[in-house]
Amino acid sequence: MSDFRCGRELISADDFHRLVRYLAEREHMERPYAARALDQLLAFLVALGNSGILLIPDEDVDTAWRALIVHTELYREFCDKYNGGYIDYHPVPGSQNTATLRKWSTRWDSTTKKYVKLDESYDHSFIAVHEIQQSGFYADLDLWLPGRKPEHYEEAAHQGFEIIEQDRSENC
Repeated sequence: MSDFRCGRELISADDFHRLVRYLAEREHMERPYAARALDQLLAFLVALGNSGILLIPDEDVDTAWRALIVHTELYREFCDKYNGGYIDYHPVPGSQNTATLRKWSTRWDSTTKKYVKLDESYDHSFIAVHEIQQSGFYADLDLWLPGRKPEHYEEAAHQGFEIIEQDRSENC
């Protein structure tokens, strides 16, 4: 798949800019970075709805998610349109909480119709990137996988999560 969409295409430009402004003012994010985090949130939410995997957002994507939830009507409309219903937000404590990670370290197996446990040490950012890309969206690898190299992507592929290196779209 070479043509990826941007998450920001899923809401109006006015709403996107209003949320970026909110993130800049309330969460003290630089506006260009806030735009990247919000773009990735919107793609993440679609991937979450499409996936049989319980996805965990990056910290800045999580911050953008909370900002979107504060805009309740927009969040509800987005969830209804792209996910067929409201997505509950459940904060996930830091990665040092292994009990929480074990709970979230699952993948839906359509053959057995149950969730299958993944390697609990597996990096959830790779899973989120894979699912975002599988949903047809650009995944900002610098945001999700800072400092990671192609050999790390190969490691992810062995777990069944292919990571596609993408050219950054001017619009995302």
